[in-house]
Amino acid sequence: MAIVWSLLMVGIVIGGISGSIVLEIEPSATQSFLEVLQTRITQVFGIVPLIVLGLAILATWRVERRFSRFASRSSFCDREENITLGRAWKILGASRQTGIFLVFLVLLTLGLFMQEAVLEPYGGEVFNMSVAETTQLNAFWGVGILVGYSLTGFVVIPRLGKQLTTKIGCFLVACSFSTIILAGFTQMASILQAALILFGVATGFATVGALSLMLDLTAAETAGTFIGAWGLAQALSRRSPFFSAG
Repeated sequence: MAIVWSLLMVGIVIGGISGSIVLEIEPSATQSFLEVLQTRITQVFGIVPLIVLGLAILATWRVERRFSRFASRSSFCDREENITLGRAWKILGASRQTGIFLVFLVLLTLGLFMQEAVLEPYGGEVFNMSVAETTQLNAFWGVGILVGYSLTGFVVIPRLGKQLTTKIGCFLVACSFSTIILAGFTQMASILQAALILFGVATGFATVGALSLMLDLTAAETAGTFIGAWGLAQALSRRSPFFSAG
């Protein structure tokens, strides 16, 4: 879990740095700032989804057939690929604890990623950053998350356990949010960047701890169902009306 999410954050860091380079704009004599920005963003959104789709196909092509050990680990006759949508809902709703935990995942994800809607405007309005500089803020956050994922997966969870790690992560997230707010009073970009690294580390603690707890709630036969539930919780949280309003 830590390795997968660490690699994901490596991509986000690279995207943040490359995005700041692409969006480094100098208006020309014939085009305004907004016209140049719109052209650059259109190019990015035309190319990047194709790259992501190609990488996703390359990464998953024939992987399960070659590496899956499901058959040797399970004798469950009702294999997961045969589980219907109705049965999946019954599996997810069979335990009250599972329902409460999914609500926790939604609220956790909502709290972690709500900052995406305001982070870059915050950097621009309060710290007088350029578009390229505010885009690069995601790189500082990503570096912190990368450190948090690595520490959590290989050091913290083996020593403290998943539940305590998740609690510590949630507490650190609250503290780092307070630090980001207080950084606005200084109007110093370096303090905001340091606060974002701290926030990234806290996010790594909370995310890896929570995902590890989620996998403990199910057997191998229905692990994919719970992974799908986590994906649904994340999608609902990151596409909530709060983000639309932002």
